Amino acid sequence: MTVRRRGQGMRSSKRRCSLFTLHARQGHIQKPKLLKEHFLKNKHFLKNTKKKQRGRPLRQRSNQKTMHEQQHLQQSTQARQNHQHYPEQEADLSIFTRLLSKNLSLRNEFILVVGDEGTPTSQASLFLARRFAQAAKTLGKNHKLIVLRKRDIGEEGDELFSEELLKLPQESIIILTLSGKIGTLPQIKKSFRSFCAARRHRFLSASNLQSLPPQNLPAFIKALAADYDAMAKEGALLKEALTRANSVQIKTPAGTDLTMSVRGARAILANATYPEPGTGGNIPGSEVYIAPVENTANGVLVIDGSLRVRRGTILPKAPVTLTIKHGSVTAITGGSAAQELEETLRWAEKRAKYPERIRKVAELGIGLNPLASIVGLTVLDEKARNTAHIAFGSNNWFGGTIKSIIHLDQVIKNPRLLLDGKPLPRFTD
Repeated sequence: MTVRRRGQGMRSSKRRCSLFTLHARQGHIQKPKLLKEHFLKNKHFLKNTKKKQRGRPLRQRSNQKTMHEQQHLQQSTQARQNHQHYPEQEADLSIFTRLLSKNLSLRNEFILVVGDEGTPTSQASLFLARRFAQAAKTLGKNHKLIVLRKRDIGEEGDELFSEELLKLPQESIIILTLSGKIGTLPQIKKSFRSFCAARRHRFLSASNLQSLPPQNLPAFIKALAADYDAMAKEGALLKEALTRANSVQIKTPAGTDLTMSVRGARAILANATYPEPGTGGNIPGSEVYIAPVENTANGVLVIDGSLRVRRGTILPKAPVTLTIKHGSVTAITGGSAAQELEETLRWAEKRAKYPERIRKVAELGIGLNPLASIVGLTVLDEKARNTAHIAFGSNNWFGGTIKSIIHLDQVIKNPRLLLDGKPLPRFTD
């Protein structure tokens, strides 16, 4: 396994600021250390501090030193506690080797595994990246693990990531486990999906893992171990039914009653199985989703599962009700979670070139994974069986007509679907 480390091929200070080292001792994950940026910040701090401290009373300097020592001790203690929640043995390595060998039909491709340094409350990104790297090593495959700085919605991606992408040979495999998002990639001049399609790379991704605290990591890994063949069989039937339909109505016990046209749209099965070059998607599987005809959604959406907002995924304490007219959200009510969703949409509207696209209904998705559960991580919540999700924002990459800077999935429980006025039939063997 190759891990980018200090002094290896770093030509610019910007690259140095992007690079972390990965330390592993006794099967536990050690917190990544920022190299050059950490050094420069501390050097600058010490230089300024010495100037300011000249002439200060000795007791004042001593108290300041004690305060910094206490802060460092608290941070170190918190880091050790976080690491203790990620023992390697909790994640069966065979789950990860199967995802590589079976779901991606691995042959002799080069594998790039990408993680990030995580957050004080979650290092799931780093943990999962290491497990995928270990799986690649177990399979005897040529691979590389890189650890990036965390990126959020609207931020520019890490330059190191773009450089590594451009160096990849054609038809490689990319595994992404990220606390936030990839970010924009101006160096490659296209979206990540478009880049992979053009270079014939296959990929698996899991984003927003900052919303996955240590206690919920087992739920994520459990969902990875689902029967993908069974979900593919059921998903194929649902995909066909949605593609044939002209209209869809979604109802839930919480009060959702939403209709939309899907005439001419093609449903997609995302089963986390991508044997063909140039394809990929997120993990775990599975879901079937479709892009509704623009401006046709009308009704009420009551979000009682999870909400995707700017800072991550949240579980609402009370249902959040959205009024939708002519395909766009016109009103949001329901307490603090509703307020945060509204603030997220307004934030996106201020940044967008076409702000009128931010509130548009972009997707209807249906979860199929019987081992997935709602824990407050969108990429997992939306796959849970007996859930559906409605997304706002962009859908141009899966057959829709809306191109936007966001795509926010909102998960609802126990949906009942009517296709062209008829209840969706139960799937049987």
